[in-house]
Amino acid sequence: ADGGEPNLRPGLVLVVLAHTGLKLLLVPAYHSTDFEVHRNWLSLTASLPLREWYRDERSPWTLDYPPFFAYFERALATLAPFFDARMLERDALGYASARTVLFQRLSVMHCDLLLYAGVAAALGEQRPSAGPVKRGGALAELLVFALVVCDAGLLLVDHCHFQYNGFLLGLLLLAVAAVERGAHVRAAVLFSVLIHLKHLYLLAAPLFLVHLLRAACYTDGGEGPRGAFMPGRFCALGAVVVGVSAISLGPFAAVGALPDIAVRLFPFGERGLTHTYWAPNVWALYNFCDCAAVVGARARCVR
Repeated sequence: ADGGEPNLRPGLVLVVLAHTGLKLLLVPAYHSTDFEVHRNWLSLTASLPLREWYRDERSPWTLDYPPFFAYFERALATLAPFFDARMLERDALGYASARTVLFQRLSVMHCDLLLYAGVAAALGEQRPSAGPVKRGGALAELLVFALVVCDAGLLLVDHCHFQYNGFLLGLLLLAVAAVERGAHVRAAVLFSVLIHLKHLYLLAAPLFLVHLLRAACYTDGGEGPRGAFMPGRFCALGAVVVGVSAISLGPFAAVGALPDIAVRLFPFGERGLTHTYWAPNVWALYNFCDCAAVVGARARCVR
């Protein structure tokens, strides 16, 4: 390795293998209703025409993720019959055969390759700095990699409870690494794809927008007066966002299903943007304001 540093690759491989072994042990473990949510999404994307994906209500677990995640489920559905074709049937609500469980668990494990790649890329961009990872050397970098990918919360939520947070976090870290490298167009592509996979990441969009506008669209003095606006770069970033959005939403626009997507992704009706028992971080404030508004409205009605 450079500068006499030991080669990290064997250590990273050992961490990944040990982590994968632990996940395999969790295959028969408890799973929540989110397991059925994703089984239903496999079924509806495989069985229904595109225009019905965001309209179908045969199951209470309706599709409420952006189109790229729906395409992802459709891609997984092409492999599902090799394990158990019954999981794709529309009347198989609650179906969880051993082969179905194995297939869905393995899908999460394979997607975690993006998590490993994202953590490694983000750490790699820290090497030129004088940060703690650099000062601690290769052992510190390996430890940080292990602590992030083996996070107990992520392990329990993805590989017991059942979700796909790992690969989404990996994609976010790949976007951050691209920002650190100065690859602004690549960062815009990665983050745009991430938003069209899970719109919860819209919370981070202002940070990416401000940074990319400042870092990519204004000169640092090397290509003209310092601080001069560069419309070409701005248009390039805009084209990326529009292009990714067109790929994601275009097929649904063609069949008139955009309103259905909007209703599912931003349910301001009966369910609200969050379920009442979810209150993480900023959403706790939203839920408080929502409850206060309801109480206030009822009090006014009583008067």
